[in-house]
Amino acid sequence: MPANMEKLRIAVTGASGAIGKFVVRELVARGHDVLAVDRRIYPDPSVRFKLTDLRERANVYAMLEGVDAVAHFGETPHVLRGATPEDVWADNTRGSAFLLQMAGEMKLKRVVYASSIQVYGFSFNSAPSPQHRMPNKFPWDESQPVAPNNAYGMGKVAIEQYADMIGRVMGLSVASLRLPMTNGMPADDMFWNRYFHGPGKREDFGALLHSTDAARAVAAAIENPLPGAEIYNLCSDHVLLPYSFAEHLKLNHPGAPPLPGDWPDDRSPMSCEKFKSHFDWRAEYDVRALKALLMA
Repeated sequence: MPANMEKLRIAVTGASGAIGKFVVRELVARGHDVLAVDRRIYPDPSVRFKLTDLRERANVYAMLEGVDAVAHFGETPHVLRGATPEDVWADNTRGSAFLLQMAGEMKLKRVVYASSIQVYGFSFNSAPSPQHRMPNKFPWDESQPVAPNNAYGMGKVAIEQYADMIGRVMGLSVASLRLPMTNGMPADDMFWNRYFHGPGKREDFGALLHSTDAARAVAAAIENPLPGAEIYNLCSDHVLLPYSFAEHLKLNHPGAPPLPGDWPDDRSPMSCEKFKSHFDWRAEYDVRALKALLMA
């Protein structure tokens, strides 16, 4: 930790999850005092852990006592994991509203909320449907209208708005990160091979992020709090496709808006320039090197 950096007491909810465990490691490596929070046992005994259910207000209050900041990943995954839509909505909005409300009341320094690209309504667009949206332009930024097509994405919109209200009324500093498909698997894992070579339209037009980069972004947002509530896209600069992005649109999304004439072959369709302008961050995981490995 730099000499001028304040050591923070940070709770990470959803700490056992696919992104949360990377966030815990990053914050510990930076010298912060981390509390891992989950409904499942956290696998690393060297990290302080609290088993809790955020859907109970008393549990949230107990978790936040003595905490400076929260990285909030503790929500039920999207409806394709088996939970009913109404349960996904009710569980996620209840727990996240409790957390934001009490973080404001207890005057925490910062909350970083894991929102989702699913707020835009592009997700799960493997078949033509009027429920699935197209971006207004490429790249799309945070001004793209939200139009979620499932209960998970709708809950994210609701909590982003709740965060905005708490930020305005109570002065809580909140950064909501709209995350694309995010995975922390090593380059030789079968996940990337299936993603690269498999059929389909590539979820969310190929926007993706490695979990190590997501964790670094969370740390940057916690360590450099800004007033009020802000929403940020977050993604890699590049897509992972066996052909150019223009060809990807031609083959799989013929109704998509046209690309600017100077569009690089592997540029991400999602802009995270706002986050880059507010924090000292950019994606470091080398998607192009991964592509070369997968094409070999």
